[in-house]
Amino acid sequence: MDLSLVALFMLVLVGHGALLDDPCPESRCAKDGPAIRFPFRLEDKNQPDHCGYPGFELSCTDTKQTLLQLPNSVKLYVDKIDYASQLIIARDPDECFPKQLRNFNMSVSLFESTMGLSDYSVFNCTSRKGDGYDYRYLDCLSGPGYIYAYTSDYSISYTDLTNCTKLYNLSSIPSEIVGLGNTLHLNWSTPDSGRCERRGKFCRRNSSASLHTKCYDKPKSKKEIWKKIVPAVATVGSVLLLLVAHTKCNHSLVDHLKLSINMINAHEALALRFTAGQLSQKNLSLEMDLSLLCLLLLLLVSHGVGLEDMCREERCKKHGPVIRFPFRIKGKQPDHCGYPGFDLSCTDRKETLLELPTSVKLYVNEIDYALQLIIARDPDECLPKQLRNFSLSRSPFGSGYKGLSNYSFFNCTSSKGDGYNLDCLSGPGYIYAYTSDYSISYTDLTNCTKLYNLSSIPSEIFEMKNILYLNWSMPGCQQCEKQRKFCKLKKNSRASSETDCYDKPKSKKDIKKKIEAAGENFGIFNFFPYLSTS
Repeated sequence: MDLSLVALFMLVLVGHGALLDDPCPESRCAKDGPAIRFPFRLEDKNQPDHCGYPGFELSCTDTKQTLLQLPNSVKLYVDKIDYASQLIIARDPDECFPKQLRNFNMSVSLFESTMGLSDYSVFNCTSRKGDGYDYRYLDCLSGPGYIYAYTSDYSISYTDLTNCTKLYNLSSIPSEIVGLGNTLHLNWSTPDSGRCERRGKFCRRNSSASLHTKCYDKPKSKKEIWKKIVPAVATVGSVLLLLVAHTKCNHSLVDHLKLSINMINAHEALALRFTAGQLSQKNLSLEMDLSLLCLLLLLLVSHGVGLEDMCREERCKKHGPVIRFPFRIKGKQPDHCGYPGFDLSCTDRKETLLELPTSVKLYVNEIDYALQLIIARDPDECLPKQLRNFSLSRSPFGSGYKGLSNYSFFNCTSSKGDGYNLDCLSGPGYIYAYTSDYSISYTDLTNCTKLYNLSSIPSEIFEMKNILYLNWSMPGCQQCEKQRKFCKLKKNSRASSETDCYDKPKSKKDIKKKIEAAGENFGIFNFFPYLSTS
């Protein structure tokens, strides 16, 4: 019988999906590191080749950093992977990208720079130069001397190269890692795994011999599998109890017959008493019903069911950004659910809309609450149309990318090789934006007419083609996010910027489960079947 029970237990577990192991589970190098799944795979975790896509191999360092090595190129630490946008945010392991520039090569990589590539000439100068648009100071390389990278498409004959010696040329280098910081944004177009992620699914290869991909439902986590094992064990336990009871029954049949006779006699006596006091029993039944109803209400309150969360997470659409404090949906949630200046709204097309105080309207693609960062875009795919009204001076947001710059705008009768071509504004003529701090006397402005100047404009509007990064510092909720908690204003007051952390509120699904659990534990639904949530 032991082997039969083991076989039965195994069948129950398989029936609950507990033994279906995923050969390509999602993994991480560190607890707070980026999640690693297709098209990426970890080489040092012995994952099969079909778990990833060729060229997307990662590894874990001794310090639990996620490492990406570009083919014939450099090593990068991966800080974040956005699978829906097919974007990697990486950095240099030594916090000095210029050290790796001579080995930087993306020609045989499946990744591309989101900022585009430029060519540079590198010089060693004996004295420090003033800041300039056409050159960048590589401070982590300097000593002896001062190392500068000049953009090769500018005429260096007009640049101050006194006491400077040319070192070498660099070609096809992302501009964001040349003297502007230590962060590199890379994206990929093949494989198109983002189509699955945006539908709430995962992506994988059709087979180990094919590079074609397909979408599939997210695999169960270990926690979910254990939730299925527990009822399976309970089921097997019930069967064991029945078998034991059956065995004992065969050995003590006479005792059971005697017990049955005694029970029959007791039931007869109880029936006589019930007939004699039927009226009083009805009154007792009514009192019991009321008592049980009160008990149910107490149970529901103790389970947190009666505490409705007026500031719960919202979305304008299924795959839209999650909206919670300091943001709120205007007209749908009370004022205390958000912070002044963080009001959002949902359009008729279910887009998440942010309106700046200067009437500039933006669609919000993503909100990163841990970084306190918004990624937004123009509703008409042409941010330059709104630039004359653009201002962050009365907004709680700042530029989340490179900061702000001043620009001069020109309308030219012919195409130019420099400046930012604002093609969505052009016609008639070609509209160009030039940074005002660059000497435009050295720029080809033949047959160009100046239109206007604009100040304090985020540079990514021109460089990233319709994408705008905005961040905020107040209110500060980063500590709450690190604790995997939510944030709210202290004392429910919008006048204060002080915040408190609190546990994430229960969802409607969680509340329903608690109601059912409370009812089942105390058998209340046997008395009040109309209260059942099922």
